[in-house]
Parts: sequence; structure tokens; C-alpha cells
Amino acid sequence: MIIFVSDFDLRGSGYMNIAIAACNQLAKHGHEVTALGIGYTGNEHNWDFQILPVNTRQAFVHIPAMIQNMKALSAGGQIPSIEALVVALDIPMQERILSFEQRAGIPYVGIFPIESGPLCQSWANVLGLMSKALVISKFGLDQMSEAGVPGAYIPIGLDTEAWRRPTKKERAKLRESMGFTDDQLVVLTVADNQERKNLSAGMDIIAEASKEIDVQWMLVTRIFSQVGWKLDDMAIEKGIMDRFMKFERGQSFDRLWTLYACADAFLLPSKAEGLCMPIVEAMAAGVPVLATDCTAVTEHLFENRETREGGRGFPMETAFVHQDPWGNSMRHYVDFESGARQLAELWEMKKDGSLEDEIIKPARAYAESRTWDKCGAMLDEAIREVMLKPEPVPLAPIAGVIPPTIPQIIPIQEEDLDEQEE
Repeated sequence: MIIFVSDFDLRGSGYMNIAIAACNQLAKHGHEVTALGIGYTGNEHNWDFQILPVNTRQAFVHIPAMIQNMKALSAGGQIPSIEALVVALDIPMQERILSFEQRAGIPYVGIFPIESGPLCQSWANVLGLMSKALVISKFGLDQMSEAGVPGAYIPIGLDTEAWRRPTKKERAKLRESMGFTDDQLVVLTVADNQERKNLSAGMDIIAEASKEIDVQWMLVTRIFSQVGWKLDDMAIEKGIMDRFMKFERGQSFDRLWTLYACADAFLLPSKAEGLCMPIVEAMAAGVPVLATDCTAVTEHLFENRETREGGRGFPMETAFVHQDPWGNSMRHYVDFESGARQLAELWEMKKDGSLEDEIIKPARAYAESRTWDKCGAMLDEAIREVMLKPEPVPLAPIAGVIPPTIPQIIPIQEEDLDEQEE
């Protein structure tokens, strides 16, 4: 049996999409899978594996207890033996799970992104403790290699039959229903409302491009984010409120696909990305992509990310770079004027008919090459490999930390004081 730990919040998350497909693939390869679903609330499903709900706020209290219980049940012959623990989460969360004493003796396979480089030594040490470290971008694998960490690249797939291109009639009808005209350039962004996605730069790009083009911007995001922008206020500030439509994340698939089907361009001004599947979704749906030319984004935009040959998107230039607290990694700030120029170039290519052959078809072919079968075969191979290896020494458990300002009882030390007086 495989224990699979990840975010299973069905309102929408990048990990949720990866986790569901990966678990289905493991089941397809003959593994029995029990997922510990962080954020899962018991929704009905018809997937070929079971999900146990894990409260998000108590996840790192409940998960070790659940692993311990499953080990006990397995030892008693009540459930199958545990073949591996697979965890698909960010590196800091991987670090916490690696420190659990309860997971000792179980081969550990980590699936994770590396958003930017360089890979700091602390995180490199964490990855080195995994039985198998699977990073979800080639960029990330390069960062691991430079840090001397063994691992492999696992290609995350996409269902391109579901993410199909709309027909011309469908597209025309859907745009009409949304109130868009043929003379408008409709831009879509699907990104969380948080620092790394750089939505303010997206607004700057739309504002600059709108000086020359009739641009309409659709944004799918977490509208009421405590760590995000006040979107309406910012749209008013940038002078684009009449060009701005926002949609809450967690849209049903048919609704989300409709937004892609209406779009002429997909815009992503992120400062760093560990993968960014919405880019691949846009490519599959026939929507040209404009994105910051950095980190894992570059391997989507070019067939050869080293030489920048085989373009299948519009790379936006970086204005400057700074070091971020997230793993001491670098953040790339997009040049919004470069973004506006790329939108203008896309608009001209759309009008002269060259966009289809030069960008859209190569991008669709790239999306089609990313199949879940490839991902599943590699994950199955990794699990069978680690089952034959000794388990790495786990990290020491993370001790509870009490802030020094919290009152605590101080033991009476009269004897020591008397000795000091003598």
C-alpha cells in the first residue's frame, strides 16, 4: 500500500490536480493507495483510491498519528504492508514530515517544485534525506544538480482531451455570451492573489497595452486573500476598471474552460515558478502565452531552454532581480513595458494570421507531449526502486518552541545561590 500525502482541497490548488492524477496512476500500476488529503472534507468521488480527510490547521498533528496508526494496522495484518510514503508538497512542508519519528522505516518519495535558485544548503540537506527526490521541472533538477543533490525530473501531465481547443463556432458564441467583440484583445490570467504571482505588474501591462489596443482582462484568483492585493482598488488606481473582470478560484471545469476558450492571450507576470500548469492548460486550449522569462517558465516557452530556440510563447523580459526570504531564492520582476510590447506583437500576429502556425500549434504539441502515463510510469519506477534501498536516517523531531516572552515557572535555586555566596 502507498500512503500519499498532499493538498486535496477540491476548491482548487496545483497540488490537488497533481495528487489526484498521480494516485490514479499508482492505482493503474497495481498499487493500493490511501491518500491523507489535507483540506479534503469528505466529498464523494469515483477515483480508484481512498482519501482520508486531514484538517488543514491540524495537519502536522494528525498526519504523524495517522501514519502511526496505519503502521500498527499493517503490522497486525489488517491492512496491506506499507510500500512507500509519497509526499507532494513544498519543501518546508516536506521537511516537517521528514522529521516525524512515525514515518521511520517507510521509504520516502518526495514530489516538489523548486521555484527559483539557487537551492540553499538547508533545503538541499532536506532533499538529500528523501529515498527519492522527484522535482517537477527541469529547471529544478538543474538547481539540485548544482547543489549536489541526487534526484530526478518527473514530468507532470495534462489531460489534453479535456483541455481541448474550442471550435471557431464555439469560441465565437462563447465570446458573444461574455460580451466580447472581435476587435477586442481578451487576456486571461489564472493565478493566486499572492506576492509571487505579481498581479500588480499584470495590471501595469494591461494599462500600458490599452493605450494602443482595446484590451479586456479576465483574472481568476483568490479575490479575498489576506496576503493579496485589493484588486478593485488597484484596478481603479491603474485606470483599467472598465477593462477588468475578476472570478473567484475554484471555478467548475466547464466554467474555467469557457474562460480559456474566450481568451486571445494568457498572461502570467510571476516572479518565479516551480512549474505553473495554467501555462500548459492555456497552450492545450490554443491560447498563446505571455510569461516572465525565468525559472521553470522558460522551459514552457521554448523547445530548447538553453539556446531559446523553438519558441512557443511570448517571453517577457525581467526588469530586475532581488533575493527573497523564501529559501533565499531570487525573484524576477517583469518589465511591464516588455509585456505591453509582447501583447502588441501578439495582436499583430493574430491579425495577419501567423499566430496559428508559429505559436499556437507548437504550443499545443508541447501540451500533448505531457501525458499522465509518463508521469505514472516514472512514479511507479521510483517506488519500486526505493523499496529495495535502506531508509535514510530521519531528521531529528522538531521540538516545541516556547517564545521567551511567555511566563514560565523558574525552579527555586536556593542551594546554588548559597554556594555562590560562600
